[in-house]
Amino acid sequence: MWLRTWNLAIMAGKIHMREAHFAGPKRSETRIGVHYMVKIKASQWAYLVASIGVCFLLAGCEPEPLLGLDGDASFDDAFGDDTFGDDTPSANDTAEDDTDNGGGDPHPQFVLVADAIRPACAIPACHGESNFQGNFQIMGNSNATYDQIRASLEDVNTAAGLAIVTPGNPDSSELYKLLIHDNPSERMPPAPFLAFNEDIIETVRAWIAAGAPYE
Repeated sequence: MWLRTWNLAIMAGKIHMREAHFAGPKRSETRIGVHYMVKIKASQWAYLVASIGVCFLLAGCEPEPLLGLDGDASFDDAFGDDTFGDDTPSANDTAEDDTDNGGGDPHPQFVLVADAIRPACAIPACHGESNFQGNFQIMGNSNATYDQIRASLEDVNTAAGLAIVTPGNPDSSELYKLLIHDNPSERMPPAPFLAFNEDIIETVRAWIAAGAPYE
């Protein structure tokens, strides 16, 4: 009886030790896991606080134009100020405005007239830059700009000394008179080219009657 009791006690002790052996590492691992979780959360909080601090620091800084980019004076003078930054026109911007279209945008009526004249008249066999008739010469041919078409009309006389355009007086303007000429051989554009339709002719007449504004 005593021996049996002793054996049971030994067996119970072994079982307890075995349980302690397996339970111990788990508790240790649990403590280690909690330790790392605390460290990770602490580092995340530190990163969050640092990020907020950087945002406040950047918000308090006033941006300045970077050297060599738009908004920098030397860049604007060299390449023009046409995007963002300082809205003050650069020297080159002013110079371009003075040369394009006589310093301003072409007048809407003149645009209609020029767009009608360019494909019909600004060709080498008619009034192009290389072979022109009647002292009516359009430089640039079919690629003529509004400035080039203006230069062929403004204060220019035909070979006979007649004004191509007399501002305010269509009937004294050779441009208009030749568009409505009854003789097909005198009319412009000449046969076999098609004559301008009534809408285009009226556009030319109205433009001249309004004083032939170019811009």
